Amino acid sequence: TIIKGVDTRGPQAGASVDWKFGEQIAQLDLSPTWAFGVRWSPSGKTLAYAGHSSMIYFVDDVEGSPAAQNLALRDLPLRDILFVSEKMAIGVGFDCNPLIFAADETGLW
Repeated sequence: TIIKGVDTRGPQAGASVDWKFGEQIAQLDLSPTWAFGVRWSPSGKTLAYAGHSSMIYFVDDVEGSPAAQNLALRDLPLRDILFVSEKMAIGVGFDCNPLIFAADETGLW
C-alpha cells in the first residue's frame, strides 16, 4: 500500500494512477501455500516473498504484467527476507542459516 506523506512516487512509478489506502494493487497466484516475509526492493520495482513450500519468489513489474521467478530451496522454508540492495536479498528461516540471493545483469536471480 502507499501512504501519503511517507511514500513518494518517483519518475519510475506509474504516476497516472492514484492508489487509495488499502486498495488492491495486484493479485498474484504464484504459489499454492501461504507466504512468509513479503518485502519490496528499495526502488519498489521487485517484490519478494517466501512460500511455506520452501520456495522464494521474485516478482518484477507487479502493477503491469508481473514477471515472476521462483527458486526451490532444498531445506526448510524461509521465514523472512531483507533486501540489502536492488539486486541482493538475504533470506532467513527455520534452518537458522542465512541465504544470499543475487540477481545478475539480466535480472535472473
